[in-house]
Amino acid sequence: MATPKYWRVLVKGARKFHLSEFSDGTGSGDLAICGKALPGNNRRGSATTVAEPDGSECAQCLLLSGHLAKRPRRNKTSEQLEYEGRIRALTKVAQIINGFKISNAEKQAVMETILKIPT
Repeated sequence: MATPKYWRVLVKGARKFHLSEFSDGTGSGDLAICGKALPGNNRRGSATTVAEPDGSECAQCLLLSGHLAKRPRRNKTSEQLEYEGRIRALTKVAQIINGFKISNAEKQAVMETILKIPT
């Protein structure tokens, strides 16, 4: 059997187990790896020792223990960046036109001319 590394504890009202560090001769402790308090009188069942978490534990505990990696942020494509730039520019133009002291019909006509939207 593998040497245990963690205590697996379930607190009342919690949906997932929390992990706390295991050391020989001590109990499961009162603090999870994620920082959540684990009071002894507020637990469901008894704490068990595990060598490796099975993945059903608290996400923060898994992340801090090194068993869960953050997904890398996906870079935007050039098409996405170009589209966002066009949207920002169009929003600025619409704000400028909205500031003109002309009727709403004239504002709409100007926007349609800029966008070349058939009516």
